[in-house]
Amino acid sequence: MKPYIITLLFLFLGMKNFSYGINYNPHLIQRKIYRFYTQWDKTKYKYGGTTKSGVDCSGLMDALYKKEFHKRIPRTTLGIAKFGRRTNLKHLRIGDLILFKMHHGHHVGVYIGHNKFMQSCNSKGVTISRFSSYWHRHYWQSRRILL
Repeated sequence: MKPYIITLLFLFLGMKNFSYGINYNPHLIQRKIYRFYTQWDKTKYKYGGTTKSGVDCSGLMDALYKKEFHKRIPRTTLGIAKFGRRTNLKHLRIGDLILFKMHHGHHVGVYIGHNKFMQSCNSKGVTISRFSSYWHRHYWQSRRILL
């Protein structure tokens, strides 16, 4: 009897870990991101910033993941590029981080669905942007943190 229970336990735990999306709820994640966005909308961009008086792109992602998902992520874009699971652009899910190579360095935003992402950029501060051909040209990679 014990081997049967142990086998079932391993199967259950293995399936939960294998099917990494078992607890993934895109509507809940999207609501959390939008709630966060309403609190940070129009916050000005500040290189190295981490507060509502000024925030850079990785600082915004760090604040989002801490507040809404209770997860710590690396503070820099290059650190984020090595964190979580790499995913294909074609398979983006709400909550995935999108990384870009720009002429001035690296940039990160969070995918919110419907071909849009939230970011903090030099010109507009915290904003929601369409994943346009401009952003496609600079796309580097995407990372899945919420498994």
